[in-house]
Amino acid sequence: MKKSITVFLISILFAGCTATDKCDGVNCLNGGICNDGSCTCPNGYDGEFCQDEERTKFLGNYSVHEEISSSSGDTTKDYNCSIVTDGTDKFSIKFTNLSDFTCTNEEVEATVSGNSITIPNQPHCFPSTEGSGSINGTIITLNYTIILPGSPGYPQTVVATFTRI
Repeated sequence: MKKSITVFLISILFAGCTATDKCDGVNCLNGGICNDGSCTCPNGYDGEFCQDEERTKFLGNYSVHEEISSSSGDTTKDYNCSIVTDGTDKFSIKFTNLSDFTCTNEEVEATVSGNSITIPNQPHCFPSTEGSGSINGTIITLNYTIILPGSPGYPQTVVATFTRI
């Protein structure tokens, strides 16, 4: 009789200790992995379920204010610029009208990682351009350099603030 009471009590204890899987019903997308009820996203994706490409937070139309320093002196410039996707690579974006140069169909390529943006050295109109920055909410701060060898007033060091419009 003691043995059956002990078995009964042990079975009640184990019946009340059912483990729940916090990842049950959590559907992580784009290769995300559920850990303790939350998705851990692979590089290039974010969102609660890894549903968003990281670059989407950068895309849009912006009002830009630039502070430009060069050997010819300091100046400021205001203009509009757009940031668009660059193909299917989830890390690539393009600036259209960066620095308000008057080139036809000129775009500057960049890559994103988390909240950071990098512009690798590349031809831009006639000069070359490179730089980096970050996004905070709807504001992008970008530091870049424009180099035009042999031209007066170059290189130009630019601190640009992009405000989404």
